[in-house]
Amino acid sequence: MPRQCAGPPWHQRQCWQAANFSVRHIFEKHPDRLNLMVETAGHIRAGLEQLDWLYQDLCAKTCTFCPEPCCLSADVWFDLKDLLFLHAAGLALPVQNPKKHSQMPCAFLGPRGCVLARTNRPWICTWYLCATQKHRLTREDPVRLARIQNLTQQVKTLRATLENRFIALALEDKGQ
Repeated sequence: MPRQCAGPPWHQRQCWQAANFSVRHIFEKHPDRLNLMVETAGHIRAGLEQLDWLYQDLCAKTCTFCPEPCCLSADVWFDLKDLLFLHAAGLALPVQNPKKHSQMPCAFLGPRGCVLARTNRPWICTWYLCATQKHRLTREDPVRLARIQNLTQQVKTLRATLENRFIALALEDKGQ
């Protein structure tokens, strides 16, 4: 991978492609060693799908009326764990990272919200709850808030497991 592409956010097209190539290369070199990673990705996907269900009406009631929505103002990108998940889960890879710089809206923002399925979005787009959302859930549905927080922690732990397994595989590969 070129030196200027050493880590996220990989906004340049060549860096995005190099990051994905690097992950794919390790995966293709060790197909017999991917079972645990694929299984972990399946658990992550199930957690994201549950979170999507919990977020649907919350986002419709809050994001639509937000004066400064995250999709317009936040600096968001796919990190290594996001790429590992997308590759291990066999999901479609976005053609680019969401934003090239902070003055741009997210490239995946459509007229009705995000055009990416929750499973295909950067993790930050799922785990981040703004103050308005937290307040609304605390007041109206604390059980849902607790469920979101619990699932978020589970997915976070699984993402770390996925990354650790990949790093171990990459280090093993480097030693060969």
